[in-house]
This record gives sequence, C-alpha cells and structure tokens, in this order.
Amino acid sequence: MYGAMYVNSSGTMPPLETDTNVSPSRMHAESPHVHHKPQHPYELTPPYLYRLYIEGSGPAAIAVHLPGKLSYCWDAGECRLRFAWTGDFVDNTKLWKGHKDAQAAILGDIFYTENKSPVIKIGGNVQQRYQFKGYKIVEGGYPEFHYIINGVEVFELIKELKEGNGIVRSFRIPALKDKIHVNYTLTDNTGYYFNGKKLSGEYLELGPEAGAKFNIELRIIK
Repeated sequence: MYGAMYVNSSGTMPPLETDTNVSPSRMHAESPHVHHKPQHPYELTPPYLYRLYIEGSGPAAIAVHLPGKLSYCWDAGECRLRFAWTGDFVDNTKLWKGHKDAQAAILGDIFYTENKSPVIKIGGNVQQRYQFKGYKIVEGGYPEFHYIINGVEVFELIKELKEGNGIVRSFRIPALKDKIHVNYTLTDNTGYYFNGKKLSGEYLELGPEAGAKFNIELRIIK
C-alpha cells in the first residue's frame, strides 16, 4: 500500500490536491486512477516482477515483465519456465482484493507454453530432485533464479531479445561435472536457437564444459 499518515492533536490533514506526500496520480479524488488503473501510484519501469497466483502455474509463481512488452511466468515450485506472453503485463485487482481462489489475469497473448518436465536434467536416467533457493536482482533489474538439481547449483537469467521477438535464457552451472539435457517444447510459432542455429530435436544435450555457461534463444516466428 502507498499513502501518507498524519498523527497530530488537531486531526487535520493537508488538502489532497496539494499534499506532496502522496503521488501525483492520487492527488485528485475525482480522477478515475484513484480507484482503478494504474495499479501503482508510481510508474513502474521494466523489468519488474510479482509473486502471485496465476492460471497455468503452481502456487509459487513469479511473473516478470520485461522491456519491449514481453513477460514470462517462472514456477519456483518446479524450478522452471511456465509460459511467456506479449502485450501488457497482469491485472492483480481480484488477487489484491483477497477473493478466495483469486488469480492474476494476463493482459496479453501467450506465445509459448512449456510442456516438458523436467526442463533441466543433469546426469543419466536418475530421479531429478529440485530445490528453489531464491533469486537475485542483477544488473539492469533482472531476476536471476537460483536452484539446485541433484546437489548441483543452477542459475537462470531470462531477458528480452534486442530485436523484441522473444527471450534469451542464460544458464550458469559452475560445478557441472556431467552432461546436461535441456528439454524444450516445439510450437508452430516459436523456435529455440543455440549458437545461432535453430534446434529441431526434443532436447539440447551439452557436456560439462559447454553446459557450465550457455544461452538459448526462444524466438517468435511471424
């Protein structure tokens, strides 16, 4: 919540229209923005994120709004990307009002949904155990997700492509000593690219050296 609190013996407050302790968008009671959009009193500049409930993800969802009207949902419970969309971000109105089973609404068009699980697989055919460790806001305001797979630390950073036609996923696995499989979902309107080449199989396999640090691009095909 945003606002100003005054404690005094007179019980008086400065007029809303001239109160410098509230944001300009809240200074006029007759303004439709007082009770409606925008949802914040101050303008938000991407990238920024919300922890929320949203359809298509588990209860530990993190929605991130990127520059260029690109957004994605990352599931902290399963440690993986869930989906990505173009357009505006999300509407949290019902969620913030506290309605039972309320969810945020996507204000755009989903262009990719990840249907593979697990997405990252380390080692051979052994059970993959995931543990979410949190995220760190790195240079530029982007969240870098930190999780552990079978005792191996993984760092994942997602940004917008400079061309505005998708996202780039950057992985760091400093202590990788085994091969890694990156599963991805093929769709008609998106393609995954590694080292500038479009991937055509069901997964990307890398050895310990190459898998320690790599990028894959998810591009929208128009």
